[in-house]
Amino acid sequence: MLGTTTSDSKERGFLSTSRTIFGFLGAFLVNGIVLKVVGMFGEVTEASSWTKMAAVFALVSVVLLTILYKNSKERVLETDEAYVAEQVEKVPVMDNVKALFKNKYWVIMISTMLIGFISSGLGGINIYYAQYILGDVEKVAVIGMLSFAPIIVGSFFTPIIMAKMSKRNAMILGNAIVVLGTVILALFPENYDLIKVGLIVRGLGIAPTAVASYAMLGDVADYGEWKTGIRSDGLIFSAGTFGEKVGSGLGGLLIGIV
Repeated sequence: MLGTTTSDSKERGFLSTSRTIFGFLGAFLVNGIVLKVVGMFGEVTEASSWTKMAAVFALVSVVLLTILYKNSKERVLETDEAYVAEQVEKVPVMDNVKALFKNKYWVIMISTMLIGFISSGLGGINIYYAQYILGDVEKVAVIGMLSFAPIIVGSFFTPIIMAKMSKRNAMILGNAIVVLGTVILALFPENYDLIKVGLIVRGLGIAPTAVASYAMLGDVADYGEWKTGIRSDGLIFSAGTFGEKVGSGLGGLLIGIV
């Protein structure tokens, strides 16, 4: 929807910022209460307790997504007759898919998002890390919250960064900071204080990357329309969400394999 909500690149940046802030704020809150919710349904070690917890969060998600659907509106209208709604519907799905893969920036963005969310999916190991490496399962709540709180804070400053440099350069800067935070975590895996420092540094780096990547998907749609004559906002953004879910799933799969 971001690509059809506004055609202004700066406004897309602000919309992506609010999306990132509230998205990670939700994740922050969930990480803070997840063990308490699981505990309401039984022992933390019981699979059924986690299943019931997931069902509760899924129900809440359905309600929130329904509210979003009811209050969203596409404001970018195509003026060219070739792109009015009736004409868009006549473009075969395979032609839309082929147009996507002719859009090199779409391929780059989806690959970047896929890799990023594989890393996010690996966060499922936190509870085992807290229990067996740090020796205290309760620390998983702190690790989870510090994985998201810095992203929320950093997202408030990302529009300032993007006002001074391109979204591409903002992502490069963010990824450099992520590498720094990851190095700290890798060098001091048993030092709880330095783990918290590493999580904060990494989170601050994720912020501009997360904000810029979704904002750039709207720009990718514009480029695709110029390149191929086919505008595929729906496929471009749904493929982004697909990459997000597949990446998270692959991260979880890797945990299981290891």
